[in-house]
Amino acid sequence: MVGGNGLCASPGSLGPNALAGAYTPVDDPDDDSTIFDVAELGSMAYLKKQNLQSSLDKRIIRICRPKTIKVLETVEVDAACSQIVAGTNYKVKSTFEIPCSRGAVKKLPAGVSLDRTIITEAYESLDGDLDLKEVYAAEE
Repeated sequence: MVGGNGLCASPGSLGPNALAGAYTPVDDPDDDSTIFDVAELGSMAYLKKQNLQSSLDKRIIRICRPKTIKVLETVEVDAACSQIVAGTNYKVKSTFEIPCSRGAVKKLPAGVSLDRTIITEAYESLDGDLDLKEVYAAEE
């Protein structure tokens, strides 16, 4: 990808072939509460929907039994893109940690990381309703 934030290309970097209406990088995603809401929705969906998880993640979640509030405290936005339509589409790359007590961590494979990076796609309607479209693990 030429230009952009690693999640979507910067329109200026695409030259004259740039598509109008394409996703564009959000300059400062940390200052946008909607983007943070999307990241939180994604992390909660990832933990609750087993079809999104690897077999290792399923095992970690079963052993650690993460509490929602503890997960939300660890959410960080890495990059975000938006697309203006009749409302706004968002694509947000974020990280979070699966919280786990010391006792539970001892039951996990040695050296396993509890950090997860995901991409969440959501739509915000003109009246402000936020709908989750898709959540998937980011390729590292």
